[in-house]
Amino acid sequence: MFRCLLVLTLGCTATVGANVPVAPVPADPHELVAGGAVLASTPAARAAALALFERAKQNSDLHMPETPPFFLKATFNVEGSASGTGAGELTETWMSGRSWRWTANLGDYSQIRLGSNGTLADAQPVSIVPMRVQTLRSAIFWPVQQASNVTLRTAAVEWNGRSVTCILGSGSVDPSIQSRQWVEEEYCVDNASGLLQIHSPAPGSFIVYGYSKDMQFHGRVVPDHITAYIAGVAVIDAQVDISDAGKVDAGLLAPTEEMLRSTAVVLNAGHRFATNTTGPATASAVLPVIVHITIDANGTVADAEVSAAADPALSKSAVDLVRHMGFSEGRIQRETYVNVRFMPPGSGAMLNEN
Repeated sequence: MFRCLLVLTLGCTATVGANVPVAPVPADPHELVAGGAVLASTPAARAAALALFERAKQNSDLHMPETPPFFLKATFNVEGSASGTGAGELTETWMSGRSWRWTANLGDYSQIRLGSNGTLADAQPVSIVPMRVQTLRSAIFWPVQQASNVTLRTAAVEWNGRSVTCILGSGSVDPSIQSRQWVEEEYCVDNASGLLQIHSPAPGSFIVYGYSKDMQFHGRVVPDHITAYIAGVAVIDAQVDISDAGKVDAGLLAPTEEMLRSTAVVLNAGHRFATNTTGPATASAVLPVIVHITIDANGTVADAEVSAAADPALSKSAVDLVRHMGFSEGRIQRETYVNVRFMPPGSGAMLNEN
C-alpha cells in the first residue's frame, strides 16, 4: 500500500513509458468531444473561451456573494452501485455565505448542517455523506470551477439541435490528440444562452442540465432537471425548484452549543490522479480504468465505482487496487477520480509518488 497526499487536483502521478499506445475507453453518448478539439493558443481564442466559461459560472454558481436569499429544494432518485439508493431530498436555505442551512436525506442517511459566521455545525454527527448526495450538491451549487490558470482547448459541437462549445481544461495535454483526454475536465456551454449543458469531471462521468421550465431567479436561469450518468447509466435523476427565501425563523439558522462542539466533515471535490499497475500478459497497450471514489475523513475509500474502462474485465481489479490505497486523513471528504492504467508487461512504466 502507498499513501497519496491529494493536493489541488493532482497528487500521486504516474508516468507512462514512451511510445506505449493507450487504448481508448468506450464511446459515451454524452461525450460530445470525439474530435476537433483545438488549443486556445492565442490571446483572442483564450479570452473567448474564458468569457463563455465565466458566463456559465455567473449563471450557475448559486453561492455568489451577491445572490439574493433563496430556498432551494431538490427531489431525486438514486440508482447504481454506490452506497445509498432510492428516493431522496436535498434542501438549502441560503441567506448569505455567513448564514445558511442545508438538509439531505437518502435511505438511512439524514443530515442537517448550518453555516454560521464561517463555522460549520451539524445537528447530528455524520461520518460520511453518501457519494450521490455529494455529487448532487456540487452539481447544483458550484458546477463550474475556476479555469484561469489551466490549459484550455475548445470544440464546437451540436447538442439537442443547438450550437455548443465544449471547454476542456487541464494542466497539460498532447495537442496532437483532438479527442477529449483523461486529464481534461469538460464544460459544454450553449453559445446563445451561456447556459451550462453538460459537465464531465472525468471520462464516463457526466452531469446533464435541463432548462425546460425556464426557471428564472433574479436574472439567472436555474436548471430544473439534473441527471448524473456513470458509465452510461443514469445514477441520479433530480427535479429542482428555487424561490425567494422570504421570512426565515432565525432559530433554524442558529447552531446550538452542542452543535458547535461537533466536528463537521468538510465536503471537497475535484481531485484526480493516475496510477500504473501491470496489465494482462497479452496486453499490447495501456488499458485505462477510471474509478470514481469517495475518500472519507479517515483517509479510507468509502465508496468506489468504475466510470469508464478500456477493458471491462479489469474493472474489479482496478476497484480492488484503489480500495487498498491509503490516503491522507483530515476533516475532509473528497470526491476523487483515479485513472488505473494497466501497463503492458515490460513496458518500463514507472510510478512516481509525489
